[in-house]
Amino acid sequence: MPKGIERLTCLRTLDWFTVCGGGENESKAANLRALKNLNHIGGSLAIRNLQGGGIEDAAEAQLKNKKRLLCLELNFDSDSDGDILIEVLQPPSDLERLFICNYGGIVLPNWMMALTRLPYLYLRGCVNLEVLPPLGRLPNLESLSLDGVGVRRLDAGFLVGDYSLPIVESTTRLCFGSASTVARSKRLPRSKETLREGEG
Repeated sequence: MPKGIERLTCLRTLDWFTVCGGGENESKAANLRALKNLNHIGGSLAIRNLQGGGIEDAAEAQLKNKKRLLCLELNFDSDSDGDILIEVLQPPSDLERLFICNYGGIVLPNWMMALTRLPYLYLRGCVNLEVLPPLGRLPNLESLSLDGVGVRRLDAGFLVGDYSLPIVESTTRLCFGSASTVARSKRLPRSKETLREGEG
């Protein structure tokens, strides 16, 4: 993304933003802080090549202020764990679709449980991810797709609080991708609607 985009404060559409990884093009490329004042962008935004070294720039981007943003993709560089970086990339609370790809951390960010209106969550290539938060607490979650994640079991930690029903009882679609190592716990009943395996 070329430098100077931060001056387009009335910009309403920005489909993708590739974070510069340094090198000879670094002086010509904008960093994530260029998004700070672009609060009118809406629709979909894909941020690519996220790396652990850009935490301060990512915090300056203030994604949570992009109230018109409906779909966000956070795509990490494969060599970055990103656990601190992802915490400062909190999206707006009205987000409808969230894609997290190639994230190298072992847990999802704390802000995940604040996305109370989120109907669609897609996790792909998160091979180190060990634990899922109690996503059943997200009241509007309709579809959860896991593809190539490191989580091996969905058990008590996946339940809705102290209740006996897990998220798969309320979601309309729970998809395990072909590369996923997830295994269903014996404690979990099958979804009332569909439990699809082998789909991406």
